[in-house]
Parts: sequence; C-alpha cells; structure tokens
Amino acid sequence: MTKEVLRHILLMTMVGAMLATRAEDVQINKRGNPMVTSYVPESYGGAQQNWQVMQSQRGFIYVVDNLGVVEYDGVNFRRIKTPKQEYVSSSAIDNKGRIWLGCISSFGYMEADSVCELHYVDLSQTLPEDVHFTDIQKIFCWEDKVYLCTPQSVIEFQDGEYQYSWATKEQSYTYHWVGNELWKPSYGRGLEVLTAAGFERVRNGRDYMRGISAVYKRGDGRFEFFEEGRNTIYDRAVGTFVEDSTAEKLWERIQGDNEAQVYAAKRLRNGDVAISTYFSLHHSFMITDDKYNIKELVNTGNGLTDSYIPHFLTNGNGVAWLATNNGIAKVEIGNFRRFGEESGLVGTVLKVKQVGEEMYVCTMNGLFRRVYDELGCAKFKRVEGLNENVHDM
Repeated sequence: MTKEVLRHILLMTMVGAMLATRAEDVQINKRGNPMVTSYVPESYGGAQQNWQVMQSQRGFIYVVDNLGVVEYDGVNFRRIKTPKQEYVSSSAIDNKGRIWLGCISSFGYMEADSVCELHYVDLSQTLPEDVHFTDIQKIFCWEDKVYLCTPQSVIEFQDGEYQYSWATKEQSYTYHWVGNELWKPSYGRGLEVLTAAGFERVRNGRDYMRGISAVYKRGDGRFEFFEEGRNTIYDRAVGTFVEDSTAEKLWERIQGDNEAQVYAAKRLRNGDVAISTYFSLHHSFMITDDKYNIKELVNTGNGLTDSYIPHFLTNGNGVAWLATNNGIAKVEIGNFRRFGEESGLVGTVLKVKQVGEEMYVCTMNGLFRRVYDELGCAKFKRVEGLNENVHDM
C-alpha cells in the first residue's frame, strides 16, 4: 500500500466515521443493488401496460396486460388469447391451478389439459338471472372458493360452481383480502368485512370513512392501512384506529418524490415490508423493515424500465416480480447484490477491500470509495488523485 493511498484512506475513513454518527443517516442498498432483470414488451410480445403478476403451482409466471395474459415458463414467453380479446381487469389462481380472469363483460377460468394446454371456460352465462355484473374489479381465491368482486356485488364460486352473491349496498371499487377475509372500505359506509349474512361493519367501522390503497396484517395481529399520505393501525379486538407515526418519514420521502402514492404493500416472512408506488421518480419498489426504514430500493436508476408499479409478486424465495407500465421486471432480493456503472464504478474491478464500515474498490481507472447519495443509496465516488490503475491497497 503506497503512502498516498494510505493517506486518502485514513482521511476518508475519518470523514465516514463522523458522518456515520449522525442518527438521520440512511444507508440503502448498502450491500449492493438487487439484481434486476427487466423485460420490455417488444422482447416477449407483451403489451406496454401490465396490471398483475401471478405464479402457478408449477412455478410458471402469468402476467395480465392490456392484451390479455402472457405465460413465462422460465425460458420462453407465450401469449395466451382470451375470449373476445377483452381487456382483463382482474385475475387470480385457485388451489387447483386454474387461472381466473375477470373482464368487462365476461369471466371464467383457464384450465390446463393433459398436455398442459390452457383452455378457457366461460362462466359468465351460468349466473342466475337476478345476478348482474358490469366489471370484475378484483378476484380472490381462498381454499376451494373464488370471490368475484364487482362495483355492485361480490359473487362466490366453489369448485367452479356458482354459490351465492352479496350486494354491496353502494357501488364499491376497492376490495382487499386480509387475514383470510374480504374487506371493503368506503367513504359512505365505513370499513366492512364480508360475512355469511353479507357485508357488515367491523367494530367501530363507521368511524373509518377513508380510502385504503394497501393493507396487511401485522405481526402483532393488528392491521396496517396505507392511505393517502399516512398509515393507520387498526386493532380489531378493541375497535381503535391510531395513526402509525413510524410511517411518517417514509411518507415524507414518497410524497416529496413527485407527490407519489403507495399502490401495493405486503408483509414478508421475515417481518420486512415490500412496497410499490405510482408517480414516484425514485421510490418505485422498496423493502423496508417493520419501522419503514428503507433497506432495498429499486428504480429506473438501477434496473427498472419504468417507475409505475401497480402490482408485484413475492414468492418467498428472495424473488419479486413487478408489473410495470413498460413490461415486467424480476428483482432478486436474496444474497446476491450488484455494484456497477450505475453505482459510479468505472473500469475493471481488481480488488474489493473492507475497512471497518468503509468499502473501497480498486479498478483500472482508480480507487473508489462507497458513499451515500441524497436518497441514502450506496454509490461509489472516485478518490481524488487516484485516477489510474490501483491494483491493491
């Protein structure tokens, strides 16, 4: 190690140690950016706008877009034609592997035959005459039951057969499946849950006249609601609604970024929370801890082709599939990470050195030190004066 390199390292380490003592410091993607593989529509015959991603029991990925459904078996993409070539507004996969599709004027499921070819079964003509629908907003599958959610009613099927329907009492466009129950928030009736007798308000549900963009069940059994600009915790046992102050800093970041909003959220097995947004320029997809401190951040700066993420799928194996406004993306959030040119590194990497909390990379174009940008994301900055080959340190 030369005296010049040592002097730079000691100086930068001292500065880094002083900065690390600041409580407000944020360190995102500290171990590297998640591995992102983006698929643009032209590469697989898809539509630009994608609405939902699902995974079958065989491990196949199914993407719902403006043209219907695309199947991905891990190697090849295949377009699956839908009846009447209708716009598909909702979808889900039941416990028998059938792919349920909700369209503007029809619904049904796609089922594989003995040679794994998918065939569509139209069920929209099997409803009783007094049951009407105009659009399937959401589809949820639970055990052997399927719930088709429309603005006017919820229709239940069991093993492919119509069972019952419940009126919503007022038109509703928002439904959530939480804790194995169907929830419906509305500005007119408050917070309701579907029971055998129909939609009934949860305890003190009349007090909650707000819209919910995303909801999940917390580790303590309470429910976390994402609203516009804030989070609320609902304790169903006692019927209390309390604002979650731990989400304030997250919302400051999101709404300070092009006034973005949360589109979807999910609690992961390890207690972390995955979140996707729309209108955001920098906070498209995030993994946070249970206090909403961002740990992983994916955006157009490190792999995505678009920042609008209406839906995502996590399969429990460290992989997330994102539906975007310009194709789909596979995000690997497991053990492998990447630092590359998008992180500021230039030249062939010759050696990586960790000095305490500091990380240095020797390349054929100089020595680079890990720093954090204005978003708190890990980047690399060239050490001044070291612009040529640095083989070791």
